[in-house]
Amino acid sequence: MVVMLTVALITVGEGALSSVGERFYALQYDGPGKFWDEVLGRMVWGRSPFESPMALFWLKPLRVRVVRTWAKVQDFHPKPGEWIWKGVDRPVREIVKAGFEVLLCLNQGSGSWFVGDERKPWWEFDEGRREWEAAARALAERFEGKAVMIEIFNEPNLLHKERPNYMGWERSVELYLLAARAIKQVAPSILCGGPASWAGWETAEWGKRVLSRPGGERLLDFLSYHIYTTHKIDEPDEVVMARTPWFEEAPLYISREMGKVTKKRILRALTEFNFSAVCERDGKAWTDPRNRNALGGVWLASALLHSAKGGCDIAFHFSTQGGFGVLVWPPNWRPWPAYYAWRLLVEGAGLLPGAKILECTTTEEARRTASVKLPVYDLEPFAIRRTDGGVSVVLVNRTKRPIKAEVCWPAEAREVEVYVFSTERVADSLWPVRRRKREGKWLDIDCPPISVTVLRFE
Repeated sequence: MVVMLTVALITVGEGALSSVGERFYALQYDGPGKFWDEVLGRMVWGRSPFESPMALFWLKPLRVRVVRTWAKVQDFHPKPGEWIWKGVDRPVREIVKAGFEVLLCLNQGSGSWFVGDERKPWWEFDEGRREWEAAARALAERFEGKAVMIEIFNEPNLLHKERPNYMGWERSVELYLLAARAIKQVAPSILCGGPASWAGWETAEWGKRVLSRPGGERLLDFLSYHIYTTHKIDEPDEVVMARTPWFEEAPLYISREMGKVTKKRILRALTEFNFSAVCERDGKAWTDPRNRNALGGVWLASALLHSAKGGCDIAFHFSTQGGFGVLVWPPNWRPWPAYYAWRLLVEGAGLLPGAKILECTTTEEARRTASVKLPVYDLEPFAIRRTDGGVSVVLVNRTKRPIKAEVCWPAEAREVEVYVFSTERVADSLWPVRRRKREGKWLDIDCPPISVTVLRFE
C-alpha cells in the first residue's frame, strides 16, 4: 500500500513576478537528414520537419514563434571573395515559408578558417577580423526582412587559455562589436546579441564588458545563454531534476547585473536547452532518452516554468526532431512523450504570451543543493494569471513517489479542471481527468510520481 502524506499547502499570491514574452516559445532548426528505413533496410534521406505538413501540424499547437538556425562563417564564406549561401538559404526559406521568424546564429566555428588554427585562431589575424566583419555585413544584407535576430557567436571559449580556440573576453567583445556594427549599418531593425555562453555569470560578465565599450549599449539587444542540466551519461534522475531552478536563476542574474550598468532593457534569450548535452556513447552517436521521454516531459515543464518565472524572454528548445527533439524522426513525425508536457502548459495551464507568473508559496521545507542557489522542492508550485483573467496552478512532482497537496482556492474561482501528465498519462494529459466545484477553502490534490498536475481554475 502506498501512503501519501500532505507535504505542502499551496497558496497563490496577487503579485506578478514576470510576464511571458511574445516570442517565448522557440526551436532549433533541424534540416533534412538520413534515417533508418525499416522496409528497405538501409539509411535513406528524409525531408526537414519545416517542409512537412504533418510535422508542422504537430508543431503549431506549441505556439513556436522563432526558429534558430546556423550561419557558420567557414561554410558560407570559406575565403575572401567566395560566398556559398545554399546552406543558409534553404533553412531560412523553409522557416519563413512555414510561418516562423528566424534567428540566425553567426557561428565563429573553430579557429581554423582561411587563416589560423585551433592554437592560433583566425581572430588573431587582421585579415581574419576583416573577413568576419564582411561576413556579418553580407549576412545582414542577404537576410534583412527575413531574420529578426542575429546571434553573434556560439559557445566561444572565453575562459580557458589552455584549451583550443581560446578567444577571451576582450577579443570576443571586439569581434562582437565589429559584427554588430556591420549588421546595424545595413539592417538596423535586426536585433543583435550573444554570446551563447553558459548560463548566468559568464553571460552577464560578457554583457557588462560589451556595454562598457563606446556604442556598446546601442549594439546589444539581447544576451544569449545555454543550459543543459547534465553532461554525463549516467547521472541519476533526481540529481538532474533538482537543477531546473537554473532556468530561473540565469535570467534573474543577468537582469540584475545589467540593471547595474544600463537602463536599456536587454532581452534574455535561452538559445539552447535540453535535459542532456550528451551526443555520443562508446564512440557512437547516442542521445539520452531523458531528453524526450515522460520524465523528460516533466523536466521540460519545470524548465519552461522556471524560465518564464525568471523573466527569460525567449527559450529555444534544442531541437525539433530526433534524439534531442520534440518529434520522432521522419517519415512519421509523431510526437515524443515530452511534447505533450509542453503542449499541456500551452493549452491547459495557459502559459502563453501575455500571461503573468504570480507569486506562489508552499509550506514544504525546501532543500538546498550545492549547485542551485534557489530553494529546491519535491513538489514545485507555479501560478499563472492567464490572458483570459483566470488562474492556473501547476504542480511539478519531481520525485518517484506520490505526493498529496492542498491548494487554496483563488478568491474568484468557482470550479476547476484538473489535468495530469505522467508516465501513465501522456497524450491523454491534454484532456482533464476531472472537474470539481468549489467546496470550502482548500482543494485536495494527489500528484502521481514524476508528474505535472495543472489546476485550471475558472
